[in-house]
Amino acid sequence: MRDIPSLVARLDELLLPHAEDVVEAFGITNDVQRVPIAAEDYVEAYARLLPVSGLPLT
Repeated sequence: MRDIPSLVARLDELLLPHAEDVVEAFGITNDVQRVPIAAEDYVEAYARLLPVSGLPLT
């Protein structure tokens, strides 16, 4: 369990150079990247930003 923080840090180091590729591969737009997670119902706010409507998110 003591190794978990260092493993997470190492994973971050490995993934960071590929972050833009991952975002692009999933088709995540800038609007979705800026989803208002502070909104009272952030799931609904996020759903409004998705390019596909009618997806069940709950």
